[in-house]
Amino acid sequence: MKKKIVGITAAALLFGSSIGFAAASSPLIGAKVEGLFTVLKTDGTKIGDAVIINGTAFAPVRAISEATGANLTVKGKTIILGETVETSPAVSEETTPAPTLPLTAAEREILQTRITKLERGISLTREELTQAQAKFTASTDDAEKQRLKKSISELETSLSGMQKALDADKARLAAAGE
Repeated sequence: MKKKIVGITAAALLFGSSIGFAAASSPLIGAKVEGLFTVLKTDGTKIGDAVIINGTAFAPVRAISEATGANLTVKGKTIILGETVETSPAVSEETTPAPTLPLTAAEREILQTRITKLERGISLTREELTQAQAKFTASTDDAEKQRLKKSISELETSLSGMQKALDADKARLAAAGE
């Protein structure tokens, strides 16, 4: 009987101390969530929610990797985010378009929803680009100008990609006789 009591006591002490160690080793455990951000793709599709703790946004890595097409590998307590996987061949001017098939009602609705989301995303990105350009013009700090220049370039690239996708979707809708 004494052996059982000693064993149970030892197990309780070990378990209790491991919980205390885990709590002390991570600054996030018990930290207050300061806010919640919605993570969106450029077309307006919601990816997930990010929480703000101690001024840092923590987003769901798997959802982000799936949305961007990046490889995600988990090995033990390490998360490895790999290169983006191409899901379709690069489009060039030499590419022959696939024959157009009639759209079902569901496909037409999905395409129209995507067009609406792309138009919204383009509008929001243009507003953000205009604000960044105004800040760039007003800034006198070289480091801030470099950061804004990079941000402007990324916004222009994103805007170009969204516009191409919008044009392709509108062409698909028109080709289907809509």
